[in-house]
Amino acid sequence: MSHDPGNRKYHDKKVLYVRLLYLAALVIWFFIVYSLKLYKTDMIGFLILCIPLVLFVIVFAFTPYLCANVEAQLLRSNLLSVGLILVLGLLSALEKSYTGRAKLGPVMITAIILTLLSLLDIWLPINYLSLQKHFKSICQVLAITLLIFVLYRFYKNHQKNGKEGEKLFTPQDAFMPKTPRK
Repeated sequence: MSHDPGNRKYHDKKVLYVRLLYLAALVIWFFIVYSLKLYKTDMIGFLILCIPLVLFVIVFAFTPYLCANVEAQLLRSNLLSVGLILVLGLLSALEKSYTGRAKLGPVMITAIILTLLSLLDIWLPINYLSLQKHFKSICQVLAITLLIFVLYRFYKNHQKNGKEGEKLFTPQDAFMPKTPRK
């Protein structure tokens, strides 16, 4: 066993706090899904909404095995937050005539708020600084999941309601030759 302080596993109290943080995140996630009525979706949308649940359960299970070295490898992504804000802004400007815009607007605003929350610094004692890193990670997971959900709903709605010739690029388009219109 190494004497490197970065290899020391979380102590029992920190494990408890991290687990409580992820339980609170799950409660917040269920509140977001319920209040924005995101549960009214198809199977793919439901699977997208399960991403935080799966990831948070994995972290909950492996929290006793985490250490500072794991944190250093996984929790570095302030640029990701800035990128999310830009992508959400571009998405909202992408289609002015999008019929589902009113439904997805609150979802995009929630994702932006979560992204901005992930940029906040919480001043904690050094022994509990990892809680701030987990908080940032939670906010980013929730924001990214909302972004994936918005992109999926946007694509699905656009494909269903789009006029001929206005369809979005699909993966099949890359492999299938274009047929001339008559």
